[in-house]
Amino acid sequence: MFGISVVFALMVSVMIGLAGGPGAWQNSSEDCWGANRIQTYIDKHEQGTAGYMMIFQADGTWSEFAMSGGATIDTNGVITVKEITSSTTVASPPLCSSDVGTINTTNVTSVAEYGNGISHRSILTLKGTASVIADGAFENAQLLYTFPEGHIVLEGGTADMVCTMTSTNFNASSSDLYNVAVGSVTNTDNDGTISATGADMIANISMDTVSGTNLVLSAQGAIATVGTIYDGTSTAIAVYWNWAVPAANDSGANTNHPSGTVTLDWKNMGTYE
Repeated sequence: MFGISVVFALMVSVMIGLAGGPGAWQNSSEDCWGANRIQTYIDKHEQGTAGYMMIFQADGTWSEFAMSGGATIDTNGVITVKEITSSTTVASPPLCSSDVGTINTTNVTSVAEYGNGISHRSILTLKGTASVIADGAFENAQLLYTFPEGHIVLEGGTADMVCTMTSTNFNASSSDLYNVAVGSVTNTDNDGTISATGADMIANISMDTVSGTNLVLSAQGAIATVGTIYDGTSTAIAVYWNWAVPAANDSGANTNHPSGTVTLDWKNMGTYE
């Protein structure tokens, strides 16, 4: 036992969701040292508080700290951990098959599921399936993933995609842009933009075709809002890749083939049953 006090100073959005009893969660969903995530699990006993803390880091590694003295989170977002008994750092989070979602195999090649059955990281590899927007239309979408039923808390997310167009129907600059995003519904703005629930997971990314000459474009973006809670207790929450073209920006149909990855960090807070 190290017998020391370790303090992590964070900017956090703290949720203490379940009170008392073994297995009560005290969760901090936050950015820490960049894009790191900290998850604390407090197992409460009559003689005191014990448990472990998992730190998911931006480079994909994770560390687990066993605690005999417990941890506290104050109102300023400072986590104090006492009496760390052991620590381990490994190359990647543990693979997880419990309480995971389902990919749409038409549009997604595979998913890597990491986590502990409560906190999850899902890495979706997109297949490059063609998606067509007809001339005069505005948007189209692909279903990527469906979460398990329950209240889903989105804690982080990134997109590292390549969008390959197989058409040259874009107009001259500056009316040669299109947009991509990831959302919980298919986009229905009907004006070539992506907003609201069409872009509530990965925020809108604007793509410049350079007057229709640059048709293979990288699309990199991050989570729209950390900590968004989706009520999937009646109908499971879906994940859609959306793309949109303003009608004035093209002179014919356009076909997009999205590839690359979409990564989502999430937690299932359960159903009412």
